[in-house]
Amino acid sequence: MKDFSSLKSISPQNIIFKSEDGGLDTCIKSCILNEECDAIAETNESCYNIPFTSLGAYSSPSNVKDKVWFKQPVGVCDHYDYIYYKGICFHSSTSRMTWTSAKDYCSISGGQLVVLDTPEKIELISNALKVFYPERSQYFIGATDIGSEGQWRWEQENATNFTLIMRMNNLDTNYPGKAANCGVILLKTNDLVDKYCLQRKHFLCELR
Repeated sequence: MKDFSSLKSISPQNIIFKSEDGGLDTCIKSCILNEECDAIAETNESCYNIPFTSLGAYSSPSNVKDKVWFKQPVGVCDHYDYIYYKGICFHSSTSRMTWTSAKDYCSISGGQLVVLDTPEKIELISNALKVFYPERSQYFIGATDIGSEGQWRWEQENATNFTLIMRMNNLDTNYPGKAANCGVILLKTNDLVDKYCLQRKHFLCELR
C-alpha cells in the first residue's frame, strides 16, 4: 500500500472502474478479475481501478490521506518493501547511504543493487520510479570501477556489457578532486553516470 494525497485524475478516460456505492470491496473484486487493472485508488468519496500507466495522472500532496493499493502476483516479490512491476521486484530506499553501505543493505534484504544493463530495463525502472517516488531525482545502482579505474562492471556477473549506455568521466562536480567510481541513474534524463562513492544517496535494490 502506498499513500497518495489529494488524489485527482486528470485523465478520467483511463479509469477502468469507479465505485461510489459498493466501496473498496467492490473495487478489489473488480480489479482481481480485470487484467488491465494494476491498482486501486481510494478517496473519501469513491474508489477507482486504474492501469499503472495512469498513476502519473494523480497528484499529491494535501492533508487528506487517500490511498493506492498495487496489484501483484501472490508469492512474488514478498520481501519487505519490495515492489513488483512488469517482472521486476525492486526496492527504493527511504534513507540515503554510501554506495558500499547500500550494496550491503541490498544483500542483507536478499537482493543486489539494481543492474540496468539494457535500455529497456532503464526505461522500465525509470518510469516506475517517476510514478512511485516523483520527488527523487537520482539513485545509486549496481555499477562500479572500484579497484580498477575505467574497468566498469555490474554487480551481476552475467549482466550485459554496459559501455554503450553509460556516460563515465570519473568526475563528480559536487566533489571536485574525488574519484567518481560508483554508478548513478539520473531520472530526469535516464542517463547512467559515475559519482563519488562516499556521498549519501538513495539507492535501488532488486531481488536476485
